[in-house]
Amino acid sequence: MAAVYHVVHKSENGGFWDGTKVVREFDTENEEAAKWFEKDGHSVTVVSAAPDFSTMKVEELKAYAAEHGIDVTGLKSKAQLKAKIESAE
Repeated sequence: MAAVYHVVHKSENGGFWDGTKVVREFDTENEEAAKWFEKDGHSVTVVSAAPDFSTMKVEELKAYAAEHGIDVTGLKSKAQLKAKIESAE
């Protein structure tokens, strides 16, 4: 799961062309684009950060898998759980 960035145009009267219309704000998973917009002076906030599976305990990984409908039946080690979750994302 990638992080999601919320971008708001720096000018109240300005906007971004989305291909069909001008929008004042939008969400993106493109980290490079988010950094570019932020460097250009636009407001960028992370609205959903990607979880760091390497710091999670086995119980936390199992709970995450259950919440996201990922079958981890029979998996016991942290490495197995992490690999299964990452492949499902």
